[in-house]
Amino acid sequence: VFDAHRDLDYVLHTASPFTQKWTDAVKEVLDPAIRGTLEMLRSIKAHAPSVKRVVLLSSFVTLMNPSGGIRAYDDSMWNPVTWDAAVANPRMTYTGSK
Repeated sequence: VFDAHRDLDYVLHTASPFTQKWTDAVKEVLDPAIRGTLEMLRSIKAHAPSVKRVVLLSSFVTLMNPSGGIRAYDDSMWNPVTWDAAVANPRMTYTGSK
């Protein structure tokens, strides 16, 4: 894409693996989320130097605290899910990938 469109000013990154049926959280969800984002950034640097801004879109789970209790969110709050928790608890894998 960047080779064909070298004159881009902005890139919106909207994709991340989302499935509830994985057998290996690291291999199928966490690593692809990280690698996909890093490879996109590397590709922009190498092939689209005109890009001025990159916007990483995510989901509400980047703010969501699974322990609950918060009714209003702001830009100082991020989900507390650690890598270890995302690997150990399938219900937290997608949240941890964000």
